Amino acid sequence: MRIVALVALLQAAFLTATEVPSSSGVRHVDWKSKADLLKRKEDCEMGYWKMKHAQESANRRSPSMENAHYRRLFTQPFRLATSFFRDKKVLDVGCGPRGSLEFLTGVARATVCADPLALNYSTLGAWSHSMVYVSAGIESLPLASNSFDVVSSINNFDHVEDAGRGLAEVYRVLRPGGVFMLAVEIHPKPTKCEPLSLGWDFERTIGAAGLQPHLTRFWLNPKGVSHSLANTMWNEESVGRGLIDQMVRDGSIADRTGWFVGIFNKSRL
Repeated sequence: MRIVALVALLQAAFLTATEVPSSSGVRHVDWKSKADLLKRKEDCEMGYWKMKHAQESANRRSPSMENAHYRRLFTQPFRLATSFFRDKKVLDVGCGPRGSLEFLTGVARATVCADPLALNYSTLGAWSHSMVYVSAGIESLPLASNSFDVVSSINNFDHVEDAGRGLAEVYRVLRPGGVFMLAVEIHPKPTKCEPLSLGWDFERTIGAAGLQPHLTRFWLNPKGVSHSLANTMWNEESVGRGLIDQMVRDGSIADRTGWFVGIFNKSRL
């Protein structure tokens, strides 16, 4: 595992200081201070990952947590093949400690994760991964502009501090013609662990950030169910934009959660 903040190894290839505009129109939980946000991250994210690591380590010889399912998550919902990533520089934001891009070892040219908790992940087996971990949130990436072919966010965007700033950073680090891959849960109210409620029209916010839709898909969780990315996508049929819009108009979607999956392109210069 390689964990970096601003180290010389990656500086020439990826890293640079940057300032980005602040903008967000989504509903969010207000935190009294940065310390409150970091404490929430520690309680929610690290508490969850420590629990999962303890459960899995009892049945695994490998120091790493299970990550074989990421190949399917990064391909099937997006209607892509693994070969799509060949020779590409791939950045996964909010990746967690499992090794989300390990399936691209020997396929992609570079695999990088940006996660504000990256420095904590070595205790959860991430040290054994070949991908590079950068300790940073999506709102302020210490990465060079126009440097990645693919930026992915899988079950992460409702966990960030500021969706507008995050999208601006995604746009900045993507090269012209690059691809943003998003899978995010849509839920009606922000919570302590998912402080952003993005809404079923989040694709319009992404478009306003300069990223044009190539593919959009929607899944509804079974009633009363949430936080079930894989189970919903593998066991439920996707639904069309028309049905989502109709349910928004008649109010029947108000208490439902589900998933929005999209591929967005940064226009070529």
